[in-house]
Amino acid sequence: MKLLVLSDSHGHDEQLVSIIWEHPEADALIFLGDGERDFDTALFACRIGNDKIVCQVRGNCDLASREPDKIVRTFGGVSFLITHGHEQNAKLGVWGLIEEAKKQHCNAVLYGHTHRQSFLEREGITLINPGSAREGRYLIVEVSDGKVSVPEQ
Repeated sequence: MKLLVLSDSHGHDEQLVSIIWEHPEADALIFLGDGERDFDTALFACRIGNDKIVCQVRGNCDLASREPDKIVRTFGGVSFLITHGHEQNAKLGVWGLIEEAKKQHCNAVLYGHTHRQSFLEREGITLINPGSAREGRYLIVEVSDGKVSVPEQ
């Protein structure tokens, strides 16, 4: 399964549209906040229907959002904590994310907020940040048989 993971577009919906159009192979679109309206606009512009799984959470800049702060979702045998990261103080390090993942019984975390792309493992938890879509950064995450990978992009 291929997950297109996006975050932090901050008013640049055209970046999201471009990235989504480039990746029709994605089975799921996951938006990690700070650009909720951008993501909604991109979904409409790209005519994303029920053939794709769509998940989104709110970021600290998504004022008046009705989206949840976090979601727990399983893809390909891996349980993911999906969050923006501000509530776990991601800018100060990954330890708050690891604690929350363990609390939620998750094997992996998808988060944004820092605008820095990363893929690392700590204490048995895989931590993935796509970077800022505003700057053209995103990740394709492949999940299969309980394993997570990020191929060269």
